[in-house]
Amino acid sequence: MIKRIKIFMLALLLGGSLCIGACGQGEKPVESSVGDSLPSGQGQLGDAAENWRTEWEKYMQNLEKEIPKVEVFKEEVPENVIVVGAIYGDYMNISKHIKAFNQAQSDYKVEVKTYETTDDIFLDLVKRQGCDLLVLSPRYLTILSDKGGLEDLLPYLDESEKVREEDLFDVALEVGTAEGRLVGILPEFAVRAILVEKGCTKNGGWTIEEYLALMDQNPDVPLTRCKDSQAGVGWLMSTLYTLPESFVDWEERTCSFESEDFVQAIETIKSYAERLIKTDSDLIPNYYEMLYGKQIQTVSVEVRSGEYFSEYKDIRDAFLGSFELAGYPNPEGEVRYPMEGLTKDLYCVNAASAKKDAAWAFLEYLLSDYQETIAGSSQDFPVRRDILEGKLEEEIGAELTEDYYRVNSYSKEMAPKRGNFTKEDKERLLYMLDHASPPTVLQGGAFWAILNEELSAFFAGDKTAAETAHVIQSRVSMYLSE
Repeated sequence: MIKRIKIFMLALLLGGSLCIGACGQGEKPVESSVGDSLPSGQGQLGDAAENWRTEWEKYMQNLEKEIPKVEVFKEEVPENVIVVGAIYGDYMNISKHIKAFNQAQSDYKVEVKTYETTDDIFLDLVKRQGCDLLVLSPRYLTILSDKGGLEDLLPYLDESEKVREEDLFDVALEVGTAEGRLVGILPEFAVRAILVEKGCTKNGGWTIEEYLALMDQNPDVPLTRCKDSQAGVGWLMSTLYTLPESFVDWEERTCSFESEDFVQAIETIKSYAERLIKTDSDLIPNYYEMLYGKQIQTVSVEVRSGEYFSEYKDIRDAFLGSFELAGYPNPEGEVRYPMEGLTKDLYCVNAASAKKDAAWAFLEYLLSDYQETIAGSSQDFPVRRDILEGKLEEEIGAELTEDYYRVNSYSKEMAPKRGNFTKEDKERLLYMLDHASPPTVLQGGAFWAILNEELSAFFAGDKTAAETAHVIQSRVSMYLSE
């Protein structure tokens, strides 16, 4: 019982951390979920959200024009055309992959079919029809693989002359594996870490107890902080999807949310929410300055690559003199750096496709030639460890560029574009990526929506903990049975 309660306490605390990571980073102070929840014109924050939304819509409209699409799937699609099925919002992640492949060779051409919802993709799979390739979130892999809708890609990888299984980061294989079969290919990824004062963890790993102890050591300094109670609950919900799995048996498709453990857990979360969340400003403060000023103790941050590893170097130069990049706490105290986001650009091959070899040609390209491009300029890291290691060595040997400087997105100080990368930097990055952890089966989707709705009502005082647990038990049981 104690273990589960502490797991849910962690959900609260890291919920604040995630909001901090999104809200304080350089020129990107407002996350999409924040902007969508605020009325336009609500002070500076509302204006920022409205401007962000406008720019995003323009970007998506321009991007859509650039991508070749198949509006309705037709059986007479030319033999050399590979059709990728994707939800509209996935365009940002897949457009560069498609363009690069189409430009790199002339044997095949990749086009896109637009799906309105994920259910439409599932329906095609059940009917043994649809696109050759599908862009899916990892949380759907177990369901679809169990039904035989997705092709096992491990035999293709074993026979490839361009990429070997051992070339890939472990997390790249884990995130695409379901029921013991490799059914998804991930081209690139990033991770999330927690900035905390040096010496708080054991090489980046710590238990939930060790994390919570920071609050007792510094009772006047919260671990994290959100703008107000409503925003705090929203950001809290954004992390709960990774934790309630302790009350779900996925293999048996059962759950135990009416247990005493769960009831006490959500009551504990509510008490911590009331302790941590404060309302004293109309604007979201700069959480990185608060970290420096010891007004909060931890900040969650995305660790990405960028040109010449600039995204990582910004974090290093701004923070790593006094702080460390810790993994996320867990009951076992293992070193875990969770994969950033829901990883929507996970490519799967439709088991009913008549063009599996052509579909694999596209995936093999993403795992071979395209990896050099990712390692050289992408915001994320390539899944090829061998290629990334070579690029890191190359960066260590790069000469200092005195004629070109860039602005650190955190400290706002000037720094040379290249020439200040060290062996220690290489070892730190590889260590983090070697200890990356994939999203959970239950992450996001309908499961998260149920928890979000019911727990929000509980935090607002509309239901008791027992009533909330009963409703969640009923709704999740129905979800699992379907």
